Amino acid sequence: MATAVIANKKWHLDHLLYAFVVAAAIALIGINYALAYARHTANTTPINQFLLNLSFIVPEVIIWFIAARAAKHFKKYAIGIKNSLDGKSLNQIANGLLLLVIYLVLLGFGGPLESLFVNAFFIRPLVALVNHLPLLLVLGASILLYSGSKKLVTLTDSSWLSKRNLLVLLLPYTVCMVLFSVMFYKQAPYLLTPEGIPRYTLSHSLLIFTYVIPHITVWLLGLITVVNLGWYASRVEGSIYRSLFGDACKGMILIFISIFFAQLLLISPLVVDNFNIGIILIYAVLILGLIGFGLLYKGASKLQKIEELR
Repeated sequence: MATAVIANKKWHLDHLLYAFVVAAAIALIGINYALAYARHTANTTPINQFLLNLSFIVPEVIIWFIAARAAKHFKKYAIGIKNSLDGKSLNQIANGLLLLVIYLVLLGFGGPLESLFVNAFFIRPLVALVNHLPLLLVLGASILLYSGSKKLVTLTDSSWLSKRNLLVLLLPYTVCMVLFSVMFYKQAPYLLTPEGIPRYTLSHSLLIFTYVIPHITVWLLGLITVVNLGWYASRVEGSIYRSLFGDACKGMILIFISIFFAQLLLISPLVVDNFNIGIILIYAVLILGLIGFGLLYKGASKLQKIEELR
């Protein structure tokens, strides 16, 4: 009976997660369809505008489903070994991935919601919410992923932490963060949404603390998470575990890189000033994220093999 109850809970978790992603995908397609007919330009027909929007939505939704399946595999396996040392670590990683799924979904709704309510009295608070709510989720996801990966490292007989390794990691990280901060500081006051609304509605000085520093924290935690997973993969026993965490490490690298480049595109005038180059760069970021989550899912799917062997 107890086993049946646990299985039923797993069933509900799986279906609730997939139902959320399916409902979000249908809603996103519906909103973009309505917007294509309401706000198409003189140079394009509504159907062409919708197809262009759909070309961005389809890879986004595929990423949602891949991320959801990866999170499901991690969560299901973590529940099965919840009393073990690595079970607690994997549970935190699974919870981080679940938050990452919600983050991806909310991120996809940002632009369409701004366009849908462009004339509403609450548009400025909505823009602020669109900017900061997904950020809170990815920050929470990064904290959980870091915490879970850190606990995995403590299960090994050594640590990667040394002055030399820190220097190798922090030097390129610092260069990237300075680049992001300088670009944001210079561009943020002048950035507009496609509807002509200021991209960032909070004061410039406040955004440093509510937007820039949290993103810098996300990427720092992501960097350490990647190193932790790579270190654990090189020292854990069992070929399946090594392959699993090796794929997860590679996937996480691409995921956090895609988040970084997505933010650079958001604060760069290039996307607005040159439509064709902007489209290519957006597709490049989507492909990068797709490959990253694909590798993460590839690793997570190996947990099913471990369950079959137990």
